[in-house]
Amino acid sequence: MYTKESLDQVRDADITTIISKYANLKRAGSFEECKSPFNPDEKSPSFKVSPAKNNFVCYSTHKKGDGIKFIMEIEHCTFYEAIQKIADICGIV
Repeated sequence: MYTKESLDQVRDADITTIISKYANLKRAGSFEECKSPFNPDEKSPSFKVSPAKNNFVCYSTHKKGDGIKFIMEIEHCTFYEAIQKIADICGIV
């Protein structure tokens, strides 16, 4: 089972590190952006990541949230599976 401290570490994990495993982010001012990883037919970038707020928003699919929500959406997995995937990506024990 997970402790509150380990869950907090996962929630605070750098979202750009997490999303970079699934998408090719490029710096755009204070944001990172790319074509939507949820919409393979997209022609121009509509997926924005805010490192300062540690969240994402996809304007083509209207999905948004933190790193946990991103993993749950992209991997079609449960909350606890997403926690484990982020821990693996970020080296959190």
